[in-house]
Amino acid sequence: ESSRAIAIPPDRYADRFKSFAKKMREANPGIKVGAIGGEEYGNIHFISYPDWNQKLLSKAGKDMDFLAVHNGYAPVLIDPNPDPVEVYQALLAAPLLIRQNLDLLDRQIEQFAGDKNGRIRIAVTEWGPIFQVGAGQPYYDHVKTLGSALFVASTLKAFVESERTDVATFFMLSDYVNMGW
Repeated sequence: ESSRAIAIPPDRYADRFKSFAKKMREANPGIKVGAIGGEEYGNIHFISYPDWNQKLLSKAGKDMDFLAVHNGYAPVLIDPNPDPVEVYQALLAAPLLIRQNLDLLDRQIEQFAGDKNGRIRIAVTEWGPIFQVGAGQPYYDHVKTLGSALFVASTLKAFVESERTDVATFFMLSDYVNMGW
């Protein structure tokens, strides 16, 4: 409940978004404007309002060009000593769940955005094989494994097969720290 106290309700966000989108289009009529959306994914739940997409799309769908999904499609490990077999089984199954999640978002756009739903695209704003982020943690450098490469390829396939998904950003294919090869 504490997260609800600091999270903005979807109706209020939709109103703010509509005002923002209007001002942005006045400044640049060719601009593409996206609203923040998403649907729970995996075992970690961050969305404070389960009806977020329904309310946002119903109220502001006609004003948006894309739904920015920041679900963090990543195999983040919470357990400090996970079983490696379970980690890689989950890693290789995750792209199937990502595809199901994108399909659900597509259906929600169709259902709630009204007659402008055909122009609303999906932009995934965070994804990648990020297991742990702290240096020294046992899976910190596992983004550079064959299992992670298979995850990346399968996730890219899920994005390509999702007809509404046009953008997938954040994951760095090349990095000297804990991401990339």
